[in-house]
Amino acid sequence: MVMQMSVINPGGDPSSPLIVDVDCDPPKRPVDAHRYATFNFTGKVDIPVLQYARIVLQEDGKVHFRGYVYYWKKEGQKLTIQCRGEEELLMHRYSPRHGWQMAGGPDQSMNTIYLSHIFEDTAPSQVVDPLGVIHNSGGLFLANSFIPQFKWTAYDIPHWIWKLPGWGTNSRIGSAALYIEGLLLPRQASYAACAALENSSYADVNDLYVNLDGTTYIPAWLLHLSALNGFDTGVRRGRIDKANTPLTGNLQLNVNRWADVFISMATFYGLTVHWRYGLTNTYLDAINES
Repeated sequence: MVMQMSVINPGGDPSSPLIVDVDCDPPKRPVDAHRYATFNFTGKVDIPVLQYARIVLQEDGKVHFRGYVYYWKKEGQKLTIQCRGEEELLMHRYSPRHGWQMAGGPDQSMNTIYLSHIFEDTAPSQVVDPLGVIHNSGGLFLANSFIPQFKWTAYDIPHWIWKLPGWGTNSRIGSAALYIEGLLLPRQASYAACAALENSSYADVNDLYVNLDGTTYIPAWLLHLSALNGFDTGVRRGRIDKANTPLTGNLQLNVNRWADVFISMATFYGLTVHWRYGLTNTYLDAINES
């Protein structure tokens, strides 16, 4: 079958993909959400596809596959690529130490957490959301944004400023919005401005600096810092049935595979996970099929 293959090579402009028409077998789409879709293609060596390129396959406006080049090889005039669906990236992303608690708690101070919050993909709200929660770091947000944990470097202790070497604007996270435990750390235009404002940040081309409220946010391995979609898998929240169901227990994570977390949570609430490909993203649907 002939499909339109959109290609975004590493370093390429996502808004201007390369478009190639290819004669290929359809991708394989397992029903089991624990397994990822695959697409294999062998063609002429002059097709402009590189290792780790993002690939989208369309036919008559319908997206049949979204993924990346996992295996790439040139032999003479033949190019062979093997691709895995974007959902596979969630099978290699691991959670920080993080949790969601049901309403109440020892001092009855916990707000009600809903299933909706577990699957959230957007930046943590800095005001109370419609469900009564603030600063929620959703699972898909963390899967796309969590900066791998490392030891913070004390830089200016009297001002509670910490340095994160190597995470400046030339790093993978660039100038993405920063959050610590769901709290926004607004980026400042200068180090001096950062030093003057608690819970803010500043980055030069090489390093990142954060000024934290030392009584609340003391850097340690237990805190997680996130850069909005700095490690984007391309997966977003889709249709979540029973989204407004209150959590009936505490969910505690510590280096858990995100795909397993989402599938397990959906299953617990009687939902089935499906991966759905759209024009701009892959969507995680958790559907009530009963």
